[in-house]
Amino acid sequence: MIYQAEANNMSYLQINNRKLYYVVLGKGKPVLLLHSLGGSGRDWIYQTEALLITGHQVIIIDMAGHGASTLAASPIPIKDLVKDVWTLLDALNIFKVSIVGVSLGGLVALIAASQRSQRVEKAVLINTFIDTTSPEFTKGAAEWMSQLRDEQGMIDWFEASWPTLVNGVFAKSAKGCQSYQLYHAQASQNVGSSIANVLEGCLGTDMHERLNGIKVPVLLLGGELDMSSIIMQTITEKLPSAKYVSIAGAKHLAQIDSADVVNEHIIKFLKA
Repeated sequence: MIYQAEANNMSYLQINNRKLYYVVLGKGKPVLLLHSLGGSGRDWIYQTEALLITGHQVIIIDMAGHGASTLAASPIPIKDLVKDVWTLLDALNIFKVSIVGVSLGGLVALIAASQRSQRVEKAVLINTFIDTTSPEFTKGAAEWMSQLRDEQGMIDWFEASWPTLVNGVFAKSAKGCQSYQLYHAQASQNVGSSIANVLEGCLGTDMHERLNGIKVPVLLLGGELDMSSIIMQTITEKLPSAKYVSIAGAKHLAQIDSADVVNEHIIKFLKA
């Protein structure tokens, strides 16, 4: 029997001159899901049901500049992405929440936990990063932003990047083909210049010195085949409350290509 979740709320939150799209599903302990750069709430299509049937209320957003939220016409500081989290939770009368974030979403979750640990129950970070100040990151970001600002940049980026986002076995599977279609459509709907402005707003962020201030339990899930796995292990070494798990055969979007394993770890961690 397929579990059918009823939406409690699906709406937009007005934040100054921007609209933030969100959806709230189910009842129980709240879990906020934060997507990757260039993604949207659809990043979590394989996690939502697993969380609902284990007694969680699931909150999914399209971060500023992404998906159904207002486009970013100029660079949006990452602090504003974090502020949006608190503004939404306040609007929903949710004081404490667990946060699950992938890539950029993981960085937003880390910053949120460092700001207001009393409001974060637990955090799960999937293939995230903590430093956008290095010459390597800055150079790569500049090239990426230039590509995204081309008319077909978003689609071109997605098609070139898909092999780095999911592993080859998954990509050739039926679910992999379905996921490709979904993400290709998402890439066509996201506006490259808007995503570039979000990326530009992330530059200059360095969490190394702030990690010690994070006291909440943290689970780090690193794709075995993703280059961020080294960064994830570095975070683990600096976070006394963190546990690192390598997901065998997974690439950057481990919650997509290794959904069952990722879900098992997330559910077990949130229940502990």
